[in-house]
Amino acid sequence: MVITKVSVIVLFITLGFMFVKAANWHPFIPANQGEFGKFGLSGILRGAGVIFFAYIGFDAVSTAAQEAKNPQKDMPVGILGSLWNINGIVYSVAIVLTGIVSYTTT
Repeated sequence: MVITKVSVIVLFITLGFMFVKAANWHPFIPANQGEFGKFGLSGILRGAGVIFFAYIGFDAVSTAAQEAKNPQKDMPVGILGSLWNINGIVYSVAIVLTGIVSYTTT
């Protein structure tokens, strides 16, 4: 199931790059629209708060340490490796999605 999900995301990223318009990325940080979380710096902070909770699941990985053969080496490699891969996927999807659809589209 994980392979299917990741394959769909990779397919979206690869096919989506064909439809990216660089004009959708200007301005890089759009001006705030007067309310908290509506574009601007407050929008970035709002998005960061939502994304923060996506990383809470990584503490569940540490509960599997007792089943690892060499937990002092394997656990940091596993956690940091998965974080590295997840960040790459999230950033790639964000770049493609914001390149395809303008931020002003609701």
